[in-house]
Amino acid sequence: MSEQERTDLIEALNRHRGFLLTTAEGLTEEQARTASTVSALTIGALLKHVADTEEQWMAFAVRGADAFAWGDGDGDDAQEEVDWASAFIGDDGSA
Repeated sequence: MSEQERTDLIEALNRHRGFLLTTAEGLTEEQARTASTVSALTIGALLKHVADTEEQWMAFAVRGADAFAWGDGDGDDAQEEVDWASAFIGDDGSA
């Protein structure tokens, strides 16, 4: 990746992060947890998804592929299945 491509990518990520934060600005917690369409997706769930994804990519940038290792690293563990529905549920059980 060239330096210009890297700069463009970072600018695009910052711009889109800004769009999301502007959308969420001023919302109460209840509003952020409310689905505005028939989808279960909420602004709060999107914020959580973006934060988790950024954290994972930063771990990858620092630790490399080890950041995504499953199990104890001996290669014998099956990849854990992800429950995507619960990925959008808050720690307190609410969406």
